Amino acid sequence: MRKINAERIFSVKRIVAITSMLIILAAPPAVYAANSNEDAAQNDVQISLSTWVTTGSNVWTTYYPYPYSDQHISRLEFPMDGVFMVLDAKINLSETEEIGISYGRKGAKTGTGYDSDWMPDVPETDPDNYDPDYDGRKFSLSQFDTRSKSQFFTVDYYLTMEKTEKNKTQLFAGYQYQKNSFRMTNGVQVIGNGVTMPTPAPGTKLTELNSTWDTTYSGLHLGIKETRQLGQKLSATAKISYAPSLQNDNEGCWNLRPMNFRLEGGKSEGYDAAVGLTYQFNSDADVSVGYRYAELRHKKGGYQVADDDVYYQNWEEKSKSEGWLLSFNHKF
Repeated sequence: MRKINAERIFSVKRIVAITSMLIILAAPPAVYAANSNEDAAQNDVQISLSTWVTTGSNVWTTYYPYPYSDQHISRLEFPMDGVFMVLDAKINLSETEEIGISYGRKGAKTGTGYDSDWMPDVPETDPDNYDPDYDGRKFSLSQFDTRSKSQFFTVDYYLTMEKTEKNKTQLFAGYQYQKNSFRMTNGVQVIGNGVTMPTPAPGTKLTELNSTWDTTYSGLHLGIKETRQLGQKLSATAKISYAPSLQNDNEGCWNLRPMNFRLEGGKSEGYDAAVGLTYQFNSDADVSVGYRYAELRHKKGGYQVADDDVYYQNWEEKSKSEGWLLSFNHKF
């Protein structure tokens, strides 16, 4: 019997909660507060510059052979810690409509990545390398230096559903794109029994390693944003979005073995949540501090293109980033 993945159950619960909230709030609003046109006319554009200090990871797991089997499991783990610089623009179209555009980029940062292989259901043959998460033997493990870079882009249409003196509720829908790139160098073999599959001996330096891994997610999302006035100059904001069907493409280029490949298809999703406080210096300038969590996930399914051959392959991928966010905002 396959073990129940508690993290996956928790993820499903979050998705159900988000979707339910959006359905409820999508009902026609009872009140469209009549605020002055003067504010909208005077502040048609807002520009924000943010620093997002993140910790994170990108984990890719594949299963051999097809159809789904636990005969061989392989995993790549990449760190994604770093600092995103984010530029946002908000354009007021009317009292109730806005366009939001966001671009973020994280420069290259070096960390340690891992390449692991398991042969499940044989722990008794190699108890020292038994891995309970996969009920089996880790017959190969290498680690390497990783340089990671990321960038994302979103464009959204916002509709104000309710606005009072102390509260503002907006629904939004839009498009998102994110690309994570990793370069692997200076590898070393940590575990390698050379029996299950040919592997370098433990301690072998992989000095010529210079491989790359790129993953992209793109598609539509929808969400809700809530702003509440806490005082004359202080307000709180909460924002959450869900992307139910993203396109995920992966490409691996290995320099120590001949096969390069692309992974496409299957089902992917993503969600992004942030909370923050904003202090207003004057009518045109304010500063915000908050916390943001973003996750992209590919579920099993899809196909692989390798050396012009196409075949089905099951794989999973999870990319996440989270951390504190500091923003400076100015209205024009």
